[in-house]
Amino acid sequence: ESSGWEEGGWPPKQPVWKARVGVGGSSPLVVGDDVYLFGWSQGQEQATCLDAKSGETRWQTGYRAPQFGRHALGDQGLYSGPSGTPEFDLDTRLLYTLGNDGDLNCWDTRQRGKRVWSINLYDEYQMPQRPRFGRSGHRDYGYTSSPRVYNDWLLVEVGGPDGTLAALDKKTGRRVWASLYKGLAGHNAGPVVMQVEGV
Repeated sequence: ESSGWEEGGWPPKQPVWKARVGVGGSSPLVVGDDVYLFGWSQGQEQATCLDAKSGETRWQTGYRAPQFGRHALGDQGLYSGPSGTPEFDLDTRLLYTLGNDGDLNCWDTRQRGKRVWSINLYDEYQMPQRPRFGRSGHRDYGYTSSPRVYNDWLLVEVGGPDGTLAALDKKTGRRVWASLYKGLAGHNAGPVVMQVEGV
């Protein structure tokens, strides 16, 4: 549908509702009448569920987390809070969030965001600090990609010495396999399913 930009209708002059959900670069995720958001506020990364029509908070859950990833060095003026967009599994109604310091959480949306499982990717997979790149100086934004549900797996770019990409059991967080490629995790992209010759 048209955004209304060319007709002068964007941004809308009167928003339907507004909400403060913390700082970060994560995108909102709309599932039915729910809007899921992920941000950082007052020492916590918080997953929030809002009513899509009214903007009212249905539930919010969080945990202690730093505002920047553990290897941040001189780049804090460029970003703040989590960047990865939450992932939602239609089969289980589970919501997955990945914070910039590697906190990967699974939340049960049917139980108002009750935590199902949690792991820290830095602790579990030992990704080192990223090296300097180009003339822009040393930047390491932490974990910024989005996890991806595929069948029974949660695909996550872990960037560890055992493999760049890992498939976790989406219900337990247990690692099922890791990629043969062992490079560091990238920035700002999530796994994308592609089909090659019917596979």
